Amino acid sequence: MTGTEGATVVSAVDGSTAANVHSAELAANAATNANTASTIIERDASGNFSAGTITASLSGNATTATTATNFSGSLVGDVTGTQGATVVSAIGGSTAANVHSAELAANAATNANIASTIVKRDASGNFSAGTITASLSGNATNVTGTVAAGNGGTGVSSYTAGDLLYASGSSAFSKLSVGANPNGYVLTLSSGLPAWEAASGGGGSGWGLSGNSLAGTEVLGSTNAEPLVIETNGAERMRILSGGNVGIGTINPGQSLEIKNGALLLSNGGTAQQLQLQGTGSGTSTFQSGAQSSTTINYTLPTAQPAANQVLAATAVSGSGPYAVTLGWASVPIFVKKTANQDFTSTTPAGDNQLSVALVANATYTFDAFLSCIDSNANGANGDVGLAVPTGATALYGVNSAAGLYTLQNIPSAGSAAAVIKVQLENVTSGDQNFIEMKGIVVTGSSSGNLQLKFGIDRTGTHFTMIVTQNSYLTVTRVQ
Repeated sequence: MTGTEGATVVSAVDGSTAANVHSAELAANAATNANTASTIIERDASGNFSAGTITASLSGNATTATTATNFSGSLVGDVTGTQGATVVSAIGGSTAANVHSAELAANAATNANIASTIVKRDASGNFSAGTITASLSGNATNVTGTVAAGNGGTGVSSYTAGDLLYASGSSAFSKLSVGANPNGYVLTLSSGLPAWEAASGGGGSGWGLSGNSLAGTEVLGSTNAEPLVIETNGAERMRILSGGNVGIGTINPGQSLEIKNGALLLSNGGTAQQLQLQGTGSGTSTFQSGAQSSTTINYTLPTAQPAANQVLAATAVSGSGPYAVTLGWASVPIFVKKTANQDFTSTTPAGDNQLSVALVANATYTFDAFLSCIDSNANGANGDVGLAVPTGATALYGVNSAAGLYTLQNIPSAGSAAAVIKVQLENVTSGDQNFIEMKGIVVTGSSSGNLQLKFGIDRTGTHFTMIVTQNSYLTVTRVQ
């Protein structure tokens, strides 16, 4: 200790300077069980501490030591033996032998398909293998070997060109081999399974493309309610519906035979052909072409509906072979005649029972009559001539007699439908035969009906009779 009484200073403690004592005090107070550089080791509450490298001659067992330069006795645990002859007996619970075997197997791993080796992917991640048994996910782009049908494969290991693959069960496939079957065989069913069979021409039940030897029981067509379609050059040409209608150029024929956008030609090497239509009996109506050599005549039918008693007539002709003939409806005279004499004894003209012709509504007709008449009385009598026409019709007609017209004033020789025209019947004696000529026009209205000639006598008495004789006739022609 140094200094004055009032200012003493400890300079040294037991030979150590005060500075060294103070430094030791600081180091002791900073002691720790942690591995802190340049600090004094202080065991923790369990007597343990951490350190870096301890260089010393150790004695006893080091249960948790990481390094030991020198020790005596034998090691126990994964490493056994003395310090000079240590042996690794186990690693992580595996024996040293197992670890060595695994090391050899791992180092021998390869991407090649070598038996009893570990698989190692190559630089592209690929490897080869024999059979892989697993639940696979994703797409398999290249598969070798046979994959069972239940696993999405076929179960068939080899094929020959032309073989067919078919389902032979709910989870199995089989192949139908071409084998030694020659060309021309057809695919058919045998006991419900596909089979090759010779075409019909070769004795089988198929239909040969080069002709067939038939027994008369074969059928070409469908066995259900589907049509039979015939194609050429990849396009449909003819179709037979399940109901029997045949269509050419149409897929829905509405008649037994319908040809659409085409023509029908009946030819027979220069012999005139016939189109025959059978009625309700065995008889037929026939249309036959004429012997027109090489000339072609094209007829165009009218589009309008005909009226009663009209016929087809050529309304226009053009060309010089082929000819174009346009057909239209034309009227022909309607002819009626008396087949027996008829007596008229009334002063009111009555209708003739045969000189009558039916007229249609809204039409125009002309008529012409030739009448042979007899007066039965020698003193002579005059005949009355008139018309009956349909309701609403108008008419104009005239009469000419070989015996001359009745000449009294105000008796016409022509008139309307309501007029009654008197004519002389004879000149000298009873039974003289005279002729009368009638001409006229009738225009019908909205009603149809008959044009009928009417006759009478202008006086009454036992022997006064106008007789219209057999073969008198009436002709009527529609003009509009």
